[in-house]
Amino acid sequence: MTHPFADYNKYQNQGVLVGNWVEETALKTSTGTHRYQAWVEAEQKSVYPKHIKVSGMETFGRVFEHSDNLQSKDWITHNHSTHNHSQGNYRETAIHGKRSTMMMQKALEEAVQEPEQEPKKMSFETSQREAYTENDLTGLTVGARVMKTQDGKPVKRDHVFLAESKIVDRYRADLVRGREFNTGQPPEAAVTIYSTTNIK
Repeated sequence: MTHPFADYNKYQNQGVLVGNWVEETALKTSTGTHRYQAWVEAEQKSVYPKHIKVSGMETFGRVFEHSDNLQSKDWITHNHSTHNHSQGNYRETAIHGKRSTMMMQKALEEAVQEPEQEPKKMSFETSQREAYTENDLTGLTVGARVMKTQDGKPVKRDHVFLAESKIVDRYRADLVRGREFNTGQPPEAAVTIYSTTNIK
């Protein structure tokens, strides 16, 4: 049994108006559609609900096949797009300054050039042999005590100490004094407290 109000506000009933009937009439005249397009093919003659399966809609073309479609070969990760040097306002800055860069460039140019071959040495010496030279030991007694003053000069023997300690006789001590000081000859230069002259 059909309900008397089963066709109220239905797409098929073009005579029933909802809202502004002037706009609905103008829409019907210009587009041929009364209020909206039917999204299901339904012939329902009862007010009681009836389950109608919606026909499948192809969404692949609408979602994937469009002008902004990105091919799989062009897919990139968010991490790569964020930290890629060519993206954003990335500007590569120099690590070294101008002076350091010039010095490094000059050092690189010198390193590329091969040095000239040095002549071959026929004799070889150790670094110790070149650094240390032998001193002239002529006239020195092997094993003798070497004493020097604060200025690095040889110390003169004390003839008074030699005589008082009876190491040598007094006349021999005087000979030592005369040999080391030799007061009988005038010095070649003046002797002051600021100079030390060995008079022989």
